[in-house]
Amino acid sequence: MKRKAISDPESPSKWSQNRPPKCMKLLDSRIVTLVALRSKKTVEVHSNLLTSVSSYFRTALEGDLMESRATEIELEETDHHVLGRFRLWVYQRKLLDEGENLRDGKTLPFYLLFGLYVFGDIRGIPALQYFVIDTTIAKMKATNSYPLGQSVQWAYDNLPPQSPLIRLLFDIYCRLDDPIQAFGTHEHRDSYSKDFLWDFLIAYMREKDRQESMNIYRNLLRLPHTL
Repeated sequence: MKRKAISDPESPSKWSQNRPPKCMKLLDSRIVTLVALRSKKTVEVHSNLLTSVSSYFRTALEGDLMESRATEIELEETDHHVLGRFRLWVYQRKLLDEGENLRDGKTLPFYLLFGLYVFGDIRGIPALQYFVIDTTIAKMKATNSYPLGQSVQWAYDNLPPQSPLIRLLFDIYCRLDDPIQAFGTHEHRDSYSKDFLWDFLIAYMREKDRQESMNIYRNLLRLPHTL
């Protein structure tokens, strides 16, 4: 998947930006507590904001069921770090807090970005997903690195095969000089499933010669975890 280059690594491209909400829209909005069940940590968000960005929360908070009057929603699969960044985004349309920057490798690690993307996929928040993709590209440019390992396999396991994020990652790997070396490093060689490698091969065949693709796949299958 080819995307327009981002000139400023701190600012996602205009097509994924939305203006922060106006205060007047929040006056008649109740506060909803989102609970990350695994950690029991919570964040509070105005209901109008949740319903304006998410089809899931729109159904949960504006429907005819008793749940629509709830002031607390439990999210079993969601990490509290994801909820914290989601709250920052939904109020300010940004993922970086004050004093943070993408050039710091520890800020917004790829696994947290992927967690936000999957959260947006599950909860029907496409604007957040677009923002995460732009921020992921910006982080790669700012740190001169790309995601590998368990966080990539986790995203693959939790998203549809044709997800824009998965297509982006495959597009990046197809452009590496030696994808086998990248996948087969000691740190990451046990992270990928055969299904992931096969889908990568298909993406690679669209970019490269078919015979070269098959040779790469055979070499990928020689990695210790696929024997």
